[in-house]
Amino acid sequence: MLVVVGKNSFLAKNFCQFLEKKINYISITHQEINELKSIKEISAVINFSVDPKINTNDYRDINDVDSEILKILTNTDIHYTMISSRLVYSSNYQWNSCENDPCSGLNTYGKNKSIIEKALFSIRSNNLLILRVGSIMGFDISADLNRARLSSFLLKQLIQNGTISLSISGLTKKDIITLDYFNKSLFSLINKKISGVFNLGSGHSVTVNDISEWLLKGYIGGEPGILLANTNTSINNEYQLNCEKVSAVLKTTFDTQELEAYCIMLGRLVYKEQIKINPLLCHL
Repeated sequence: MLVVVGKNSFLAKNFCQFLEKKINYISITHQEINELKSIKEISAVINFSVDPKINTNDYRDINDVDSEILKILTNTDIHYTMISSRLVYSSNYQWNSCENDPCSGLNTYGKNKSIIEKALFSIRSNNLLILRVGSIMGFDISADLNRARLSSFLLKQLIQNGTISLSISGLTKKDIITLDYFNKSLFSLINKKISGVFNLGSGHSVTVNDISEWLLKGYIGGEPGILLANTNTSINNEYQLNCEKVSAVLKTTFDTQELEAYCIMLGRLVYKEQIKINPLLCHL
């Protein structure tokens, strides 16, 4: 039995959909984690829930959901997975980041995630999987589009304006995977009960221009042309994860062609959603 904590999060909802007919699982909220003491035959637990205070406040035990859960699992052999972030890496180690690189954190969120990682290892090191994830492209138009996530920002532009206006240089490079690849990789790692710290990304980068043009290509059914606007030439916050370690375990790598096809599909989905609201927009 796999237990998914944080069932209301975007990633958790989609992961649970992926799990259908693959494995027995239940999903619970953070408020229900004490039920872990009574649920029978748990083989693994994964936590998607995060206290929002770790985004802006210094670390406090009371805001550490992962450690709270792992303490409940003390003296068990239940496999535990923490979803961490590439933001744990120090500012000078954002490119080709390796799992053993310094992890002082890029911002408050990254610093807190790094502290939480260490706290988990102080509780136990066996049957513990920590995934440092890059950016994920997913169809989250029903979620909060004001989030800082790249996919949310680009989809918000497409949904509201039918165009994309970038606030950074389109030449900015980022390490991005699809939601499908994230789900498949996560399931495989949990199913194999892999332990340790792993980057989960593509291992290479694409430009924000590339992502935007693929989304627009799906949205309008052809070349985006003038629908992509970029008035900012500032290149910042570039990152790329070294994913050799996880690729060796998964025995697979992420292909950029998969990302292109996925983004085109997302663009089509956005368009279809808008056609339901306003049939006069039909241009395909």
